[in-house]
Amino acid sequence: HRRTYYSRTIFLFFLTRRLFDDRTGLMATAAFSLMTVQPPSLGMTANTETYMLLFFILSAMLLWRGMHRGGGRPFFLSGLCCGVALLFKQVAVAHLAFAFLCLALERLREDRRNLQLLLKHLL
Repeated sequence: HRRTYYSRTIFLFFLTRRLFDDRTGLMATAAFSLMTVQPPSLGMTANTETYMLLFFILSAMLLWRGMHRGGGRPFFLSGLCCGVALLFKQVAVAHLAFAFLCLALERLREDRRNLQLLLKHLL
């Protein structure tokens, strides 16, 4: 169980460092660690949220990688991790909505950039 706790903390650091910067990653990881170790949150007990969070964070990290590096493998692995998270706890379905929203916004941003380039070359 401790491996799961350490793994999700490390993956959270890598995700927040990619999204923002090193300092923000450290602050988010420290806050997450402190909150999940407190007895009222039951962060160190073997409940299903512990395992769901590991796959939830991995899924978000892989989705980010797929959106910025391309390729189908990160998207496939992200979906697989999200599916495993759903097996542990059904509230992970909110991540699906988040993933679809991120993909839609990224697609709109790309389409807008392509339209701007097309108009620039035409004018």
